[in-house]
Amino acid sequence: MSKKIILIVSIVIVIAVIILGAIVLISKNAMTNLFVTSQPVVTLPDHSAEIAQDLQTAFTKATSTLGLSDKSLFMVNAYAGDETKPTDIAFAQDASTTGNQFYLASAIKPLLATAYIKILDIKDLDYKIPFKFADDGKILEGIAGDLYNKINNNYDEDVLLDLYILPFFKDYTSISREEILNILKTNPDIVNFNYTLTDVVKYTLGPSSNFGPTLIRSDLALKKGIDEEQASNLMEEYLNKMLTDKGYEGSLVVNKSTKSKALSTLNSAKFYEVEYLFDWFYKNEFKLNADAFSLMKESMREVGSDPVKFNRRHETKTIAKKVYGINPFHIDEKSGYIGFDYEAAPGLNKANGWDTLPAQEGKRIVFFDGCAFARIYLNNGKFVQYNFSIASPIYISTDPSYEELNPDYTQVKNKIFDSLEENIGAVLLKYKKDIASK
Repeated sequence: MSKKIILIVSIVIVIAVIILGAIVLISKNAMTNLFVTSQPVVTLPDHSAEIAQDLQTAFTKATSTLGLSDKSLFMVNAYAGDETKPTDIAFAQDASTTGNQFYLASAIKPLLATAYIKILDIKDLDYKIPFKFADDGKILEGIAGDLYNKINNNYDEDVLLDLYILPFFKDYTSISREEILNILKTNPDIVNFNYTLTDVVKYTLGPSSNFGPTLIRSDLALKKGIDEEQASNLMEEYLNKMLTDKGYEGSLVVNKSTKSKALSTLNSAKFYEVEYLFDWFYKNEFKLNADAFSLMKESMREVGSDPVKFNRRHETKTIAKKVYGINPFHIDEKSGYIGFDYEAAPGLNKANGWDTLPAQEGKRIVFFDGCAFARIYLNNGKFVQYNFSIASPIYISTDPSYEELNPDYTQVKNKIFDSLEENIGAVLLKYKKDIASK
């Protein structure tokens, strides 16, 4: 009898445990469902189209109120996109963008780096780029002059020289150009020095080294057994083939190429063609190695800590830094500006009608050129691609100082910068909550 009672009690206990477990499980699922239903998926608002339009409006306002020469060229475009669903943008349908040849400044650097990597089929970021030059020795002489000015006068110099070559001269506080040139030619550590592709891409597209294009042009020439001009031709032909294969003119000119020398011009192209090249770059239609592609985009996210020193006041990412006080936002950009003499690029003068500018007594002409190709990423997964170019002739005094030190030039340059900061900055501030963090 006692055994039967024990068995019954055991069965009751087991059933009770099962029931209790079922109750707990049901309750848990109910709570989970309650929690999930109480936290609905948040759909972020999409202001991308408005941001694009507001940026175009801001640029037009910034440039049209400056009273610059009627020979000035202003070009702007902005569009919204989604990288999971790339949309083909018909830039060339805008007739106003098809007739002008713009100087590209630093905006050409990602395109040069892309062409260089593809022509040599480089896949390793540790690829070595030697400190050697395919020229008649003028480049090394120029480097010696830069190092002389840094060591003796503490002038600024190119970041790729400052970080990697200057340390070989750390024991000198005074030295002649001739001594520096001799060391550059004879010190085995310098003669055998190699940059990596990471070094060159990072500092060419980040702090914007002007020495970077020299390194890749020389390395391409050395690897192919050709001279600098032919190396420039290869990069120019590669980029223009991307354009002509898709039905465009292929107007891009690379500095030091045969076409550049014949036209007496600099890095230049029609604005809409560069828009296409950047659009294809971001879609990776160049089929860059994933590591190189990521490095290049990451490098274009960098910004100089001193915007004025690094000539970056007009860049979208620097304007964002000024507006927000910090720059944690996800903005990729390559841009730059230059001031050059009227006589420096007669090919551009003719292409843009500047060759008809009349002389003014006691004045000479320089050109302010600025351009930017910027991609602003948004929290909702979209982006706004914002591109602009400016070219304005400026009559300045015959003061022999470099353009940036000439009071007439500085006044106009700062007026352009200030107007861009004010108008574009207002848009960035308006949509601050929409812009994604890094």
